[in-house]
Amino acid sequence: QCIIYQLMSEANKAIGNIDLTLHYSYKALETRRAMDEEDRQQKLRNIIFCKEAALTEKEKESYRILNAELEHQTKNLRDAYSTLKAVSDIGKQLTATLDLPTIYRSVNHHVKSLMPCDVFGVALYNEVGNSIEYQYLVEDDTSLESSTIPLNQKSSFAVYCFKNSESFIVNTMNEDTSQYTDGRSSSFGNAMPAFMFHPLILRGNTIGVLTVQSKKENVYNDNTLTVLGTVASYLSIA
Repeated sequence: QCIIYQLMSEANKAIGNIDLTLHYSYKALETRRAMDEEDRQQKLRNIIFCKEAALTEKEKESYRILNAELEHQTKNLRDAYSTLKAVSDIGKQLTATLDLPTIYRSVNHHVKSLMPCDVFGVALYNEVGNSIEYQYLVEDDTSLESSTIPLNQKSSFAVYCFKNSESFIVNTMNEDTSQYTDGRSSSFGNAMPAFMFHPLILRGNTIGVLTVQSKKENVYNDNTLTVLGTVASYLSIA
């Protein structure tokens, strides 16, 4: 059931049906939660059985390790649920308004609750100027002036993301970024040590980029990039 719900969610996301995407995402999560809860209850029953017996020191240590594992799994499940709820709220708000500035502000607010986010930016492709233009750009809750970046600029991470339709993570100031640009610089504001870029893709066409950046190093991972990808899918539809 869980696999089927996940496939249905992905299929509906691909065709732009947000309501059904959220519906099947919730179904998949609830099924997974039920499975994890049953597994947890079984382990707890085993723990109680062992506790009622005369536990040896080795058994007590096993109990401690198992209990720590259960607490870790519970935390991961809660984090996953919080993430899905935030993404669900984003999807619902995208269907409630057609005003892009309102959508950008709302998405920025939710993303900040999911991951470190000192800079949030959305840039769209300008065919006339053969460039990408930041429609929404915020640093430390302060709006920055719109920035236009020509697509022939080789020092822009945003340009690389757009032209290659590729998402990526950079986590430190000393990280080698030569695969993305000819140099490391910022097209706006202060250069951030950690950042993610994700293309905005609609019906197979890249229409812009989404970026989230942080003043702290080593704060992003594959999970945060996956969440950003989901947010990018919703923004592309909007």
